[in-house]
This record gives sequence, structure tokens and C-alpha cells, in this order.
Amino acid sequence: MGDAFRLVTGMFLSHDPGMLLGHTVLRTFDSGRVAMSNAVSDSAREAAPSLAVESPRIDGALSSPVVQFDTSGVDVQQACGCNGAATAAGAKMRFVQGHQDRFLQARNKDTLAPSEHHSERSVDVRSDRDRKRGEAMMSFLKSLPSNFGRWRFLVMGLSILLISACSERRSSFLDPGGPIAAAQRAHLIEVVAWTMIAILPVFILVPMLLWRYRYKNRKARYTPNWEFSGWLDLVMWGVPFIIIAVLSTLLIRSTHALDPYKPIASEQPPLAVQVVGLDWKWLFIYPDLGIATVNELAIPTDTSVALDLTSDTVMQSFIVPALAGQIYVMAGMRTKLHVLADEPGTFEGENVQFTGVGFTDQKFETLAMSPEDFAAWSARVKKDGVVLDAATYGRLAAASTGRQAHETFGSAQMPDGVIYFGQVKPGLFDSIIHRYMQGTPVPTAEQPGATGYVPPTAPRGDSQ
Repeated sequence: MGDAFRLVTGMFLSHDPGMLLGHTVLRTFDSGRVAMSNAVSDSAREAAPSLAVESPRIDGALSSPVVQFDTSGVDVQQACGCNGAATAAGAKMRFVQGHQDRFLQARNKDTLAPSEHHSERSVDVRSDRDRKRGEAMMSFLKSLPSNFGRWRFLVMGLSILLISACSERRSSFLDPGGPIAAAQRAHLIEVVAWTMIAILPVFILVPMLLWRYRYKNRKARYTPNWEFSGWLDLVMWGVPFIIIAVLSTLLIRSTHALDPYKPIASEQPPLAVQVVGLDWKWLFIYPDLGIATVNELAIPTDTSVALDLTSDTVMQSFIVPALAGQIYVMAGMRTKLHVLADEPGTFEGENVQFTGVGFTDQKFETLAMSPEDFAAWSARVKKDGVVLDAATYGRLAAASTGRQAHETFGSAQMPDGVIYFGQVKPGLFDSIIHRYMQGTPVPTAEQPGATGYVPPTAPRGDSQ
């Protein structure tokens, strides 16, 4: 995903997106890349030995060979056949491009030298495969239009859609997994549709007016003394007024309908989950089940989930875009959020409030599963989890990412970056909130997230 995103943004910002895309394709196919680089090196040495610097051939895909040119004491323009206006850098590029047609011939003449671990037949097969891949890549690069850069916006948009569709984790309300996110998407569509009433005429009429009243059009009526039209004023002021009135009505309705404190009706009894924001991880406590997890929120489908949220450090922002909206969590305060998933799936949740160096890693997975699978999941957590008491929580609250905390509290039975607690101290969530309601400031040594926080030491002989 990271490579694909860099490719898309690079195509958008690059002056030559076609060349960047071709370079990425070459990097994707290691064997073809080596064949292409070796062939260019061979053809370069054959065509102009005085320009090509000797570069070793590469066996396999161990590194990325680069053809370099030494132009000291050499007339680059004369050697490359460039005109006088060409720069040295342009001459080098044209020199390589001028020998692209000789690439296949040079590649067919040379095969990789067999090593002691490969037979001659395996080298021939690999060489043939490299040749075919290199041929396919060259055909693709030659097929790119010369004005490819003009289409960078369209290519970027389509690429982003394709990349987002490849993710197994749903992370947008545009791909909803529950009624709240679906209502948010419908609200967005309504707002955009009403806004287009004012925007579309601008995009349509401005080009028409420019064309109608262009300098060479003698048929356009010239009325320099015109200054008022009642119908035009009615449209210009009346239409925006109607749009604002409609959007205000939609906003009021959706605000009450999507109130995060409002329970969601479901046939199954609601599931209570207590959420604690820490640096830089999320703690989920299931008080009715006596279990807890870090960075993994499991919920049964078609069941309303009532989340009580707080923070034991700085203010954070909790969101699961494909299931519910965003809500802030603060130390000493309790906020509420209701979630319902109407289908199984994996949904990405995160903190979208910057909280320090580990902020980008403060993400978690919401696993929506059938009630039977949820019962099996809770039994596995109770079996494989460790004990979460006051001392364990104190060490867990120290600033660390989920992966770092997993190294301390996790085991091989737990997913990477996730921690299971099979036993939880009763009333732990309320005690976290009440620490900030004593009428006196919490000492720095007892404040998770503070610079001087001192977590409890682990009992001797306890690895956790």
C-alpha cells in the first residue's frame, strides 16, 4: 500500500509521470530490471566505449545496476548525435534512448553467467524469462502517449480508487458497515446534491458566456447601459436562500438522528464496552464478560454496542469511520458512542487527535462477527489472556505503541500488536475516571503520559 501511494502521489507531482511510472514498473520486476540494465550497459559499451564507464554485470536481482557516463574530455554532443542546444544531461538521456531498439539484440547475445548453484539450463530458462519480461516492459513504455502528463489528475483519481479497493479493512463511511455510517453517507450525498444547484450553473454558464461574448463574435448584443433585471436578482438571491434553508433543515435533522449518545435499536441486548485512550494505544474493557483487549475491538453483528469512553492521558479523538462518527475523549470525563455492524467485516479505527511521536501507530481493528464467532472469540481471550489488575494497568499505561506493549504483555497466542486480558479488576474504568475527581491535581508520577510518570515495577519473577 505504501509503494502504491508513493507511486500515485509521485505521478501527480512529477513533471514526467510516464517516466516515473515506467521506472516503478521496472523496479517491480527484478529480473526484467536486471536484464534491461545489463543490456543497456552492453549496448552503451559497444556503441561508445569512451563514454560508458565499466560497470559489473549483475547475476540475479541482487542490486540495481545503473549505467553511468563519464563525459570528461569527450564531446558528448558529437558522440550522441545531439544538436547544439542539447545539454549534457539531455545528451546522456538521448544516448540511452537511442539504443533502446538494440536492447533485445544485446540481451539475446548475452546470458547471465551460471554460478556454482545454477545449471546452464536454469540460466537459459531464466534468461528467456527475463527477455520476455523486458520486452513486455519496453512495449508498455513505448505505448504511453507523449501527453501522458496532461492526464495525471484522472490517473491519480483512478489509482486511488483502485488502491482503496484493495484493502481488506474498511476505513471510510463511503463504504458503510452499519446504519450510522450509511446515514452519514446519505447525508453527504444530499448536501452535495443541493450544493450542486448553485455550483453547476457556474461551471456551465461561465464557458458559455465567454464563448458568446468573445471578441470576434459580432452577433452578440452589446448593451453597455444595462444595469438591472428583476428576474435575475430573484434567481441570484432566491436560489441560495432556498439552498441554505434546506441545508439547515437537513443539518438539524441529521444532528438529532445521529446523536452519539442516542442508543441504536437492535433485536439483541446491547453490549457494553468501556474504552480508555492511552499513549499510544486503545484499551477495550468488556465489563459483562470480565475480559479486556488492547487495539482489538470485537463486536457481534446486528447488536447495539454502547461505548463508554475516557482518556488517561491527553485529549484524544476516537473514530471508526465505516461504523460510527468521531467523538472526543478526555481525562476525568465520560463520553458515549453507540455502534452497530449489520454485516461481518474488519473495520479500521484510530485516534485522529495528534498526541505525540506514536500518534500514527494508534490504530486498532474492529472485528464484526456473528454471535457464535463472538462467543468463541471471548472464550479464546479469557483462555489466552493475562490478568489486568491495578499494577498491570499502571505498566500498560506507560507511553508505548501497541506493538511495544505486546512485547511486554503479549504472547504467541495473541495477534501482533494486540494484547488479551482474561481477567479484569472490577471497577477499573470507574477508578480511572475518579482519579481526576479528588479535588487535587493528580501527581505527575501517577499521571500516565506525563514526562515524570513512574509506572509500577513488575513483581519479581513475573515477566509481565
